[in-house]
Amino acid sequence: MTQKVPKTVRDFIDGLVGRSPNTLENYESFARVFWRSPPIAGKGVQDVEVTDILRFLKWGQDTQQWRLSTMRQYAGTAQRFFSEWMPDAFMTQLKKEIRNLPHPSRYADLYEGIYVRSPDIDPFIDAAPRPEYATAFTMSLKWGLRLSEALRMALDDLDHDALRVTVRGKGSGMEHKTRPVLVDPDSLHAVTDFAKAHSRKRNASIITLSERSLQYAVKDTAKAIGIDYWRKLRYHSLRHSYAIDFLIRRKSEGMPALVLLKNQLGHSDINTTMIYLDIAGTEARDVFDAGFRKQ
Repeated sequence: MTQKVPKTVRDFIDGLVGRSPNTLENYESFARVFWRSPPIAGKGVQDVEVTDILRFLKWGQDTQQWRLSTMRQYAGTAQRFFSEWMPDAFMTQLKKEIRNLPHPSRYADLYEGIYVRSPDIDPFIDAAPRPEYATAFTMSLKWGLRLSEALRMALDDLDHDALRVTVRGKGSGMEHKTRPVLVDPDSLHAVTDFAKAHSRKRNASIITLSERSLQYAVKDTAKAIGIDYWRKLRYHSLRHSYAIDFLIRRKSEGMPALVLLKNQLGHSDINTTMIYLDIAGTEARDVFDAGFRKQ
C-alpha cells in the first residue's frame, strides 16, 4: 500500500484477524483507491465525512467512468469499511445515502447515459442490417414499444386515419393489456410499406425475427455507426431513447407532456415515467410549473 493511505488504516488492515482473504483484499483495494482520489487525498480517517464518501463515488463515476454497478460496489465496501471506525450516527447517515443511490438492476443504462441519443436515432434506423430490423427499430425508437410489443404488432393494429397504433402490452393471450399510441405519419407509413411489401397478413405479426437476433442487431448497428458504448446497449435502450427524446422535444409543455408519455409507454404509475425527467435535462418542478406559464 502507498504512503498516501493513512498509517492508522494500514495498521488496521494489517491487524485484522479471522477475516477472509477476499475481505482483506477488498479493504486494501478500496483504501488505495479511496485515499488516492482527489476528494479524499490528505484526509485522516476521523476527518472523513459522509459527504466526502459521496464526492468520492461521484468522482469515480464522472472521471473514472465507473459503471453504476462499480460505483455501488465501492459504496458497499465503504459502508463495511467505515463501520469498523465510525460512530452509529455516521453509519446511519451513510447507509441512508447509499440506499438512495440508483440501483444497477433497474434503469442502469439511463443513469450511465447508455441509450441512442436524439441525433443518432434516424442514422441508427438507416444502418439496420435489413429492412425488417429497421422496421422493429422504428417501432421502438419512434413509438416507444417494448421488444415484445414490437413483435406482436400486426397490420390490423395500424390506424392511418387516427395516426395511432394499438399496442398489445405485457402478458399473453387475452390477458395482455392494450393501449392506443399516437404516432407520426412518416414512421407509420414506413412500417405499413414494409408489411405490405413482404405480404404480411393483416392479423399476423409484422416482425418475424427472434428476440435474440434483435438484441444482437442493436449492438451491431450501434457499432456500425460509431457509437462507442455499443457493447452496453440492449434493445430496451431504444424505448428509453424514445422517452428521453419525447421529453426533450416537449419540455415546455410541462405536466401534459409527462402524462402523455406515461400513456404512450403504458406505465401504470407516473412515478415510473418520472425517471426520465433528469436524464432529459428537466427538473420535476420545471415540468410542473410549465403548465401554468402563459404561452
